Amino acid sequence: MNEYKPEGALLRTRKNYEYTHSVESLSEAMERGVILEGIATLCDHKMNLHVELGAGIRALIPREQAVLVGEGESIKDIAILTRVGKPICFKVLGFREQAGERVAILSRRAAQAECREYYV
Repeated sequence: MNEYKPEGALLRTRKNYEYTHSVESLSEAMERGVILEGIATLCDHKMNLHVELGAGIRALIPREQAVLVGEGESIKDIAILTRVGKPICFKVLGFREQAGERVAILSRRAAQAECREYYV
């Protein structure tokens, strides 16, 4: 079971470090549904968040996975932009090849939904 703490609380933990420093351990985190954290380093022109993980692993949170919104609500760009430079929680959705490189696809929305389900 995951612990639900404010973003930034998991970033420097041993567990987070171990899961975010190899593709194999990220795959394990995906299988187990573990919530992890990284630093959002960039918001690109498509409003995707780029996340810093260990060992040079590229990671991306697609726009539609960046924020949990209510039914019928739209994602506000400011809710994504304000995360840059800050710790961000996520669950690993999978991996894809992009320009000859393996990229981890992450979801902040999935982590937020799990937390909301636990508390509500």
